[in-house]
Amino acid sequence: ASEYSADLLFYQTISIAFVVISFTSMYVGFLVSSRKAEKIIDKQHETYVELETAKARAETENKQKSQFLANISHELRTPLNAIIGFSEIIKDEVMGELHNEQYKAYVRDIHSSGVHLLSLINDILDYSKAEAGKLELEYEDIDLNKLIASCLRLQEPRAKSADVILEKELPSEHIIIHSDAKRIKQVLLNLLSNAVKFTPQKGTVKVSTWTNFKDNTISMEVRDSG
Repeated sequence: ASEYSADLLFYQTISIAFVVISFTSMYVGFLVSSRKAEKIIDKQHETYVELETAKARAETENKQKSQFLANISHELRTPLNAIIGFSEIIKDEVMGELHNEQYKAYVRDIHSSGVHLLSLINDILDYSKAEAGKLELEYEDIDLNKLIASCLRLQEPRAKSADVILEKELPSEHIIIHSDAKRIKQVLLNLLSNAVKFTPQKGTVKVSTWTNFKDNTISMEVRDSG
């Protein structure tokens, strides 16, 4: 009986020691894991704070940039409008004839360059307004066929100079949409200008439009061989 009691005591001691060691190991492991988790959380928090700070800085810089572009654009428009106005008077010979053909050519170049520069400045203003969420659209009924034809006419000189053929594929019936004519024209002219620019000689730039009767939408496509 004494031997049985001694064996039982021995096994109880071993079991208790095993439990204590296991619990201690688990506790130590839990502490280590907790410490690692805390470090990871702290690191993630630091990264989040850095990203938020960088985001706020970028937004501030972007607002300042947009405001600068808007201010400088307004400042440039005043003298530019004067250049365009006076060159138009000279070009149309309102105050008298220009007898030198070279002068006439120079005035036409000054006027066309001024008009082009003004359009670029207006684009910058539109960009600034769009970034600030203040760009307002002017909706009206637009004949899409006529608008496309007008854009193609404006691109004809550049296309001829680049030896690129302009084509159109429009439906026989006129498509009327309710939108902002200026913005659509701006988008289409940019697409056509890029298409002509990157199309090789003898290539083609084609504008197509069609109505999707299933979902009652209108599609417009500018395709080039460049």
